[in-house]
Amino acid sequence: MKKIVTLFSISVLFFSITFLLPSKMEEETQPVMKVETEENYYEVDVNELGLTTMNLTERFPMMRFIRIYPKLSQVYRDRVDQKYYVVDQNKSIKENCSLMQERYLFLLNYYGFVHDKREYEIYGVPISKIIVSAQKEEIEKNLKHYSVKKTVLK
Repeated sequence: MKKIVTLFSISVLFFSITFLLPSKMEEETQPVMKVETEENYYEVDVNELGLTTMNLTERFPMMRFIRIYPKLSQVYRDRVDQKYYVVDQNKSIKENCSLMQERYLFLLNYYGFVHDKREYEIYGVPISKIIVSAQKEEIEKNLKHYSVKKTVLK
């Protein structure tokens, strides 16, 4: 009889620990990071500014870049699959610009566009637009002289 009572009490204890406690714990969990953010993505048209990978940090020193679109020639725009460079947030913008320049110089060399490659080695890869992550107030304060539109990343 003692064995049956002990076995029954152990099984009840096991049942309560297994099924009742986890549901109680799930109700009390709270997210650690704030999911909602007021930051938005903005597309900044810099096509006519002569912006390159060499002078990007001088013109936009405090922006959080998400993507950088190179100004590709009509001749090889269709051949190059990489239409934009995704900025690695773990690296500085200077490192990202160097990596972007290396990538596009490699592609130009691969497709045989040696003249453009030499020019880009000297002056940097020209940039047509950038995608930045910022709050509306930052955009109004820092980029009021540029063509800026809110965008959704795909």
